[in-house]
Amino acid sequence: MNEETIKLLARLNLNPKAIEVYLANLELGATTVGQVAEKSGVNRTTIYHLLEELKSAGLVNELESGHGNLLVPESPEHLAELANKYVQQSKNFAGEVAEIIPELMSIFNLPAKKPKIKFYDGIDGLKKIYEDTLKGDHHTIYAFSDYEKMFAAMEHDYLMGYAKKRADCGISISCISPPGEWAQKMTDLRESQNRKIKIVPKVKFDTEINIYGDKVALISFVRPPMGVIIENRAIAQTLRSVWKAWWETLK
Repeated sequence: MNEETIKLLARLNLNPKAIEVYLANLELGATTVGQVAEKSGVNRTTIYHLLEELKSAGLVNELESGHGNLLVPESPEHLAELANKYVQQSKNFAGEVAEIIPELMSIFNLPAKKPKIKFYDGIDGLKKIYEDTLKGDHHTIYAFSDYEKMFAAMEHDYLMGYAKKRADCGISISCISPPGEWAQKMTDLRESQNRKIKIVPKVKFDTEINIYGDKVALISFVRPPMGVIIENRAIAQTLRSVWKAWWETLK
């Protein structure tokens, strides 16, 4: 028998040995279990176990005769009916699965179960991260910022425009930053930009961290610039606590 034919029959959710029994019965016609066993290579005991599956699929009938029961194969045309039945069952199953997806999604989306993580590439990606810090109902951004790296990587006009937009939204920013020319300029502009800043010598921030609401944004200005936003209440709360503990020790 063609191997592809056997593979196709297997897709009807039939036991491989049941297929062997059916094909042997198909070739022999109405015959005894012993003859089918000899032809198929499947032992008698196994064939008796497979009979219910074959009968249920409508592929074999069992008839009584004077010389014992005979196995009678159904016409191969019945396979088309079996295939349609299998397809309909698959459609019904797909429909049932679709009905429970909203319930499963509500579990999947719980921040306590699994953090939501979004990645951003390039300067345009970093701008999207900064714009995200203006969303939500938080009123303060807690940041570890290196202004020298920030202004070296991004346009001056954009950063100043973002700071104004943030201040206009009523969102303050409190920053821990290493010293530098831009850090000093930001200190000078702290009132107009609704900013608090503490300068810490001898620290190196290769990654900017912004903590806001239930989110943490990580930004790398090293080329190619990239960033990530992690949305998870526990992670944000932990980093915010670390930030506040350090802030309280600084002058």
